[in-house]
Amino acid sequence: MRIGEALAQARGQAGLSVAELSQRTRIRESIIREIEHDEFSACGGDFYARGNIRSIAKALGADPEPLIAEYDAVHRAPGVLSAVSLDELRTPAQPPGRRRLNWTVVLAVALVAAAGFVGYTFAAGSPPAASPRPASAGRGVAHAGQSPMPTAAAVVVQLTAIRGCQVVVRTPSGQLLFRSRVAAGASNTWTFRQPVNVRLANPGGVTLTVDGTNPLPPRLANGPVTLILRPGRPAAIAPAPRPTGPVATVLAYIAAINQHHYAQAWRLGGQNTGGSYSGFVAGFSTTAKDTLTIVSVAGDVVTARLAAQQTDGTVNIYQGTYTVHRGVIVGFNVLQVG
Repeated sequence: MRIGEALAQARGQAGLSVAELSQRTRIRESIIREIEHDEFSACGGDFYARGNIRSIAKALGADPEPLIAEYDAVHRAPGVLSAVSLDELRTPAQPPGRRRLNWTVVLAVALVAAAGFVGYTFAAGSPPAASPRPASAGRGVAHAGQSPMPTAAAVVVQLTAIRGCQVVVRTPSGQLLFRSRVAAGASNTWTFRQPVNVRLANPGGVTLTVDGTNPLPPRLANGPVTLILRPGRPAAIAPAPRPTGPVATVLAYIAAINQHHYAQAWRLGGQNTGGSYSGFVAGFSTTAKDTLTIVSVAGDVVTARLAAQQTDGTVNIYQGTYTVHRGVIVGFNVLQVG
């Protein structure tokens, strides 16, 4: 859910009109309406946009921190001072009634900004020409015929969901920035100006480009995919975590059968199939390869679907559960379904 959508929903739940919210926050009605449509240019910069988001969220009883994090990830222009809002310069010890600015902190920030500007001017000979601020790109559906152009300082992600897909965005250290559910048939565009990791729960059900290029391989394995996005670098896919616990045991069992290591498969659970070792081995005499797909995991019980390709070219389909205890399959409830 985008910032404006979340704030508009919170205002509706609070039963407040835009005019009433404006009276509570002292923010103009026109700015509130634009923020609810994810338009922040009227705020006058990141400094004030963050302060407005925080004030509106607090007035509605919503947590402002996830909204501020999403603003920083999607809309914030590069720069150190852009990460500070007016509320964050206030002294926490002030009573909630009438709080005053910590002028020492404000003065220090102003002196740092002035010193940086003077140093840059001295080194460059003249101040650089002002450039227009990049337009916000994290506003959901991209307009037809308008494709955001990537720059060296940003990564532009465009996603169209063929089937519904959850998108989770985190910093490289794992801090959650935001999560979004993209409905089937919908499109979203995000612009990131900082390193992020983007997890797609259903990558096979989306059309995706990163800076105009599809980073996904032609054939995807089942399960989520995490993209490593760094401004100025090609997108990369994070290695899939190695399976552990019951899933690892079931996969090792099937791998041992495919490699004809029947003694190992016997130790991993074949001994609990109810027959002799010779009968266990003979049961795979006409099997060329088993392909296992994990359906779900609940504690020690793994539900899976197995495609057993036979030596004559036919394929038998099995589905059921494997119960694992201390690294050994102790229960099989698998039936042929096709």
